[in-house]
Parts: sequence; structure tokens; C-alpha cells
Amino acid sequence: MTKELNVLGLPLQLEELEVKDKLPLAFIGDYDFYRGKLLNKEFLVFHFKGDYLSIPRLQKHFEIIPRFLGVTDHCVLWLNKVSSARRERLIENSIPFFVDEKMVFLPFLGTQLEKRQDAALKPLADKFTTAEQCVFLWILHNKTSECPISRIRNDLKLSQATVARAMLLLMQYGLLTFSGKGTRKKYFRIEAKQFWETGNKYLQSPVQKRLFMEDVTPLQTIETFTAGEDALAKMSMLEIPEHQCKAVYKKYFDKLIGSAVSSPDMLRSENYVIVELWNYDPGLFAKTCPDSPSKSGIVDIFSLYASLENLIEDVRIEKEFETLMEDFFNG
Repeated sequence: MTKELNVLGLPLQLEELEVKDKLPLAFIGDYDFYRGKLLNKEFLVFHFKGDYLSIPRLQKHFEIIPRFLGVTDHCVLWLNKVSSARRERLIENSIPFFVDEKMVFLPFLGTQLEKRQDAALKPLADKFTTAEQCVFLWILHNKTSECPISRIRNDLKLSQATVARAMLLLMQYGLLTFSGKGTRKKYFRIEAKQFWETGNKYLQSPVQKRLFMEDVTPLQTIETFTAGEDALAKMSMLEIPEHQCKAVYKKYFDKLIGSAVSSPDMLRSENYVIVELWNYDPGLFAKTCPDSPSKSGIVDIFSLYASLENLIEDVRIEKEFETLMEDFFNG
């Protein structure tokens, strides 16, 4: 028998499995089993029929039952209802589950949606805030899966509360899991490439404003970083653009405004530099310029991707980014 649930707009297909000759009766008494499919991903669904759910017992069942059935798919728990405490325990232990048509938590898909009873659906924000984006980028550049709040806070110079809120949001997006409680809680990133592919749609361009300068003397007194198409060309095989592009932290705006204009049409010549004022310090994630290590750095590939959002559909640029991303994740 095949059925379909509409889980907050997502079509979840369920095909009932015949398992009587494959599983011990004890398992059949606890669950009905289905082949589930969501977002073109298949998984094994355990529809729990009991009243008391033991997390350790469930984890053992997730390990044992697929062996009996001869499958290696992800296991997902289907519940008719769940208390807030039980929901937190399931998320804390990274157990994929859904509750009828009210909630789905599938970290292997990067999906967590919820509709609270008697309340209007409040979707998660479409874009990261600046602080959230910095935390996302820090985790992305970190080589290990563990995400220590103290290091993130110190490196980004953010408050404990700001980092904690960002970590909670990333967990709600299905990008992080955690273990422990209170001060012993530890956060862990999902697989790096999946973390990027799931989270990059929430990035906002770091560029607050673009300025144009003929006299670049003021740039010599502040920290600048190669950005824009200029940076992409230095990272790839693209042709170097006509104009250099430099990224600076927005706090330096007052030092530049006397020598900068908002449009190149206001300049007397074509010999100018593009200056991008960024919402966060580009130096937080910048790298050394490959062609001249002694000069200013080059913005990181992921911030660059976000800053060039309007050009990503260009086939040449899209292809170069694909190559650079593969090098990053496979390097």
C-alpha cells in the first residue's frame, strides 16, 4: 500500500513494506515499516505504534533492523505525536523523525520544519544575519566537525549569546547536531560539502556599498583584500578584469568617502579601483594572494561566492566556482 503525506508543503511518499517473514515478532509489534521518499532521497521508515519510546532502544533498532532487511538506507522514525521534551531528545541524539504532517527533522537532508499547534507557521529566515553568516563561514573553514563556541566567539569577537543563537539557528536548519547538556553541550557540523550545499542559499552578499576611486592613497593606510571578479580571476583561469577590486571593512567608510564616488560615471578617467565596503571584516577569512604573498590578502571563496551573487548564473563563473569548490572539499 502506498500513501503520501504533505509535510508542510513537502510531498512525503510512503510505501508499506511486508516484513513478517524477515523480522522477529517483537519488532513487528513495535513498528509498521515503510519505504519513504522525500526530496528524491529514499529511507527506511519506522512507524512507532507504542506509548513509551526509549531512545537507547530505538538507536539499537535503527542499527539492527536494517541488517535483517538487507538495506543500508537511513532510518527515520514516524510518530503520531511528540512532547517537546521528547522532541529535544530526538534532535539532541540526531535521530531523524517526523510527526504526521506537523514536523520533520531529517538532518541527512538538511531539513527541519515545524508547525506548532494552534499557532501560525513561522518559517525560518530566508537569509543569515551578518553574525550568523560569520559563524557559518567559520565552521565551514574549520577542518574538524566539532564547533567549539569559545573559539568561535574569540575568533569572531562576538558575544556568547550571539554565537549561541547562531548555533541554534544552524541546528534548526539541519546543519549542526549536538551532544551533552548545559555547559557540556558540544556542537558538530554535518559533512562539510553537505553543510555548504544546504546552507549557501541563506548567504547574503557581504557588500554593503561599492565605491570608485581614482586616487587610492587612502587605501594605503587601511587593510584591503582583493575581491570581486579580480579575486576570482586570481583564483582561477578567468581573464584578469580591467579594474582592480578591493574589499574593506565598512568601519573605514569615513576614511574613504573624501576620495571616492558612488558611480564611475562621476570620474574623469577609466583608471580607477572598485572598493567594496563589507558588512563584516573580510580579513576574518581572507587568504594570502597566490601570485604575490607579500601583498594584501584575497577574500575567501565562500564570501566571494556570496558577493558575486548576481553573476553566479554566468556559465563561465559558475564553472570556475564549481572547480574551486571541488578543490576545497577534496583538498
